Amino acid sequence: MNKQTQSAREILGMERSVGFDEVSITVAGNNYHEGSHVRVDGVQVITEFFNPQTLVANIPGTVTNSPGTH
Repeated sequence: MNKQTQSAREILGMERSVGFDEVSITVAGNNYHEGSHVRVDGVQVITEFFNPQTLVANIPGTVTNSPGTH
């Protein structure tokens, strides 16, 4: 089986002010598949496979309510 490495090249929708509720981000990259997921601060978040180049992830308010880089 030839496993290709998944890689992100761009993350859209990441800049937010503290206090937002759930935020949706788009992760553009390569070799995504059903079952691919996004992690924020080491925790898997709800992720939707759109196509082999695009994932959409929902970042919960518990993360967006904490100031800093995640």
